[in-house]
Amino acid sequence: MVEHDLYHFEWVCTDLETTRKFFEKLFGWEFTPWADNYMLFQTPSGNSGALSQVDEVEPSIHPLLYFQVAELEPYLEKVRELGGEVVSDVQDVPELGSFAILQDPDGSFFGVFKPLEGGK
Repeated sequence: MVEHDLYHFEWVCTDLETTRKFFEKLFGWEFTPWADNYMLFQTPSGNSGALSQVDEVEPSIHPLLYFQVAELEPYLEKVRELGGEVVSDVQDVPELGSFAILQDPDGSFFGVFKPLEGGK
């Protein structure tokens, strides 16, 4: 156990199957049904996540989760193909890398981040 590390996060959605397919095709995550209207998954680093179906999603940009990727552009294209949106195009962060802000089909915000090799 690493104290104070991210342990688990929940992603709310109005349609489990649509959102499962969105992230499965975008990031390759595998999902396991856990309960009615709830599916578990793990990120490649082992962080635990879940999709939770609700009647209505009230998207907010905060807190904003960033998922690390090797290249940004393929994810911008994939998000559009899968019914999501690109909210902000690629932006550089000096000495760290670059990122873009995206939305899933329900309008929930998330980021993708490409770190610089040897960055801070």
